[in-house]
Amino acid sequence: MTAKITPPPHCTFEPDDWERLARHWHPVALAADIGQAPIKAVLLDEQLVIYRVNGEVVVARDVCPHRGVPLTLGFHDQAGIICPYHGLRFG
Repeated sequence: MTAKITPPPHCTFEPDDWERLARHWHPVALAADIGQAPIKAVLLDEQLVIYRVNGEVVVARDVCPHRGVPLTLGFHDQAGIICPYHGLRFG
């Protein structure tokens, strides 16, 4: 069963086009450019945060689900990215 994916708010793509494109992999950064510090990227109108944890690249939505603060404003503590608002850690 495939999970339903939905376009981000204020998406500039037609919903059917966005859904087709979102089903595929797209490069958003060069691996050599990704360190522990959070990097901002945008893919299909979705704000993303990219960083490394234990050598693994992590790509996630650039938003803390608690208060909506961009995680790219946070910092890295070796175990994940820390939200600048309440200090929640995301790995």
